[in-house]
Amino acid sequence: MNCNCVEYSGFEVWQGGELQLEWEGREFEEGQPFDLTGATATCVLKNRMQDPEEAAVITLTTENGGVLNTKPSSGKLLAVFTGDATADLPAFTCGHPWREYWSQFAVRLATNQLVRSALYKVTLWAGTAAKPADVPPIP
Repeated sequence: MNCNCVEYSGFEVWQGGELQLEWEGREFEEGQPFDLTGATATCVLKNRMQDPEEAAVITLTTENGGVLNTKPSSGKLLAVFTGDATADLPAFTCGHPWREYWSQFAVRLATNQLVRSALYKVTLWAGTAAKPADVPPIP
């Protein structure tokens, strides 16, 4: 089984804003959604893409309520990083008013098979207002 995901999808959030990441798992050959009945999941936010899950700055799980599995037959999970959680993260790097983080889902199916998502790039912007027009784009 493989996850039908796009690698390195980019997301942006303002410091103190809520970030929601959705994961959809499908059978690679048949294209049918995974049955997530009885599945557990973790979604981490980490500083560097190569960091292990254990080094995450935020860890959400189905057990702590951060990863929602409300309709198991859909094959979809939703991770919700609250505004309180993103407010505590550093948002500046190299003199720029943003910082990149990396997120990834790990899903353990009821069959005990582990499925990992692609990595998601998350850009955290400093401040709480709309992104100023004069800020250069992220390279």
